[in-house]
Parts: sequence; structure tokens; C-alpha cells
Amino acid sequence: AHGRVLPITNGSPGAGAAVPGTLYQSAVACLPGSTTCYASGEASPKDQGLVLPIVDGVPGAAIAVKGSTNLDDVTCPTSTTCYASGLNQAVDAAVIVTIHGGGVSAVATVSASSELVGIGCTSATLCLQRASERTSRWVWSSTRRSERAAPPNACCYCCWLTQR
Repeated sequence: AHGRVLPITNGSPGAGAAVPGTLYQSAVACLPGSTTCYASGEASPKDQGLVLPIVDGVPGAAIAVKGSTNLDDVTCPTSTTCYASGLNQAVDAAVIVTIHGGGVSAVATVSASSELVGIGCTSATLCLQRASERTSRWVWSSTRRSERAAPPNACCYCCWLTQR
């Protein structure tokens, strides 16, 4: 089985296309002011995260991301850079993937959580990430790491603050 891409133009869905090398795509985000987008998900065969470039609604070659099991979400805060978040099951840690120049430029492991299931950025330097466990902490910076335990009454999710 392959994941599929369904382009939407002016609110109307186009013909869906199967994308070899993908099991599924869980999220998509576009570079601001551009027709270049990236989907995140899981590569096929299973157990590797996926970044899928999409230009003008046409999917490119799937990129399997070593050091990740799956990528749940993606955001593009600038016209040149996107971030995807997910899981590295092999080390039971979250991952943050930097997408730049059409490919994956960095994979960072975040050991304070088992999975980051959501990410959104207000700028290239400030992102909010949603972790999948209440035991997760506020964490992650490309230059420093700070951790704080989640509140004891946190229900289902806790947020991670990324200051790059």
C-alpha cells in the first residue's frame, strides 16, 4: 500500500495519486509564498519517518528519514525552512527534523518525551510542540536544553516550547 496525495486547487480536489515509498502522510505544510510543500508521515517499508516534497501539487521522491520511526506533523515558519516532529521508537525518544533546501538537513533527538505529535511555529525561532504523554516536559533548543516537569494535573497533552 502507498500513501496518496490529493491536490486541491481553488477549493476543488484534483485526481489523487499514489506515492511510492510512502505508507501514509499525516500532515502537510507549505513554504510561505510558495507552491512548494512538504508532507510528513511514515515511509514504506514501515518504521522510518517520511518527508515528501510536493511542488505545484505534484509529489516528488519520498525521503526516508533515518533516526525516526514516523513523523506526525510539519510546519514551515519561513520561506526556506520547515520542521517536522515525531518519534524514534528505537531509542524511545521524540525527534525534530529540519527540512531545508528540498531535503532533510538535521535530525535532533529529544529524550524527554517519547513522541511529538504536533508542531507549530510563529517564527523561525519560536515553535510550540505537543507531546503525546503527560510526563513530557517543556524542552528543546538548538543551542540549549531546559526541562520542566509537566503539571501533575495535565490530562492528555503537554506542550513543548522550542526556542531556536
